[in-house]
Amino acid sequence: MATVMKEQTDEKQYAIQTLDEMGLNQIANWLRVLPEDRWKTMFLAHWPTLAKKCGVRA
Repeated sequence: MATVMKEQTDEKQYAIQTLDEMGLNQIANWLRVLPEDRWKTMFLAHWPTLAKKCGVRA
């Protein structure tokens, strides 16, 4: 279980960093405040193209 949470945290941090580098700071900030257990599904639902560019897959 701890490994899964670590992978999700790493994936979230990578997505946030990628968004920041793309100049999409508001979306990165939105992603930062999302709950750890729901950020991925919410990101994919609201921004599917950006999620793919950030390496986030379902």
